[in-house]
Amino acid sequence: MYIPVRQSLLAELAIDSQRSSYLALNSFMGQGTMIITGGAITLGGLFPATIMSSLFLIIGLTGVTLMANIIRQVTGTTRIMSENVE
Repeated sequence: MYIPVRQSLLAELAIDSQRSSYLALNSFMGQGTMIITGGAITLGGLFPATIMSSLFLIIGLTGVTLMANIIRQVTGTTRIMSENVE
C-alpha cells in the first residue's frame, strides 16, 4: 500500500495525543519486513515449494482481511458495493 494512504489511515485511527507514536511505529515496518523476508528465505531452503506457497497465501489473505477490517472501521461502511446496483 502506498505510504501516504497508510499514513492517512493511521492518522485517522490514532488518538490525537498518540498519533506520533503510531506513525513512528509504522516507520519500523520496513525493518520488520526485512526480518520476515530473511526468515522466509531460510525456511524456503528447508520446506518444499508447496508449503512455502501455502504459507505466503495465508499471510497474504490475512493481510487483505486485516486491511479490509481497518478500512471498514475508518469509513464506517459495511459493504463495498452499492445497494443500488442493477
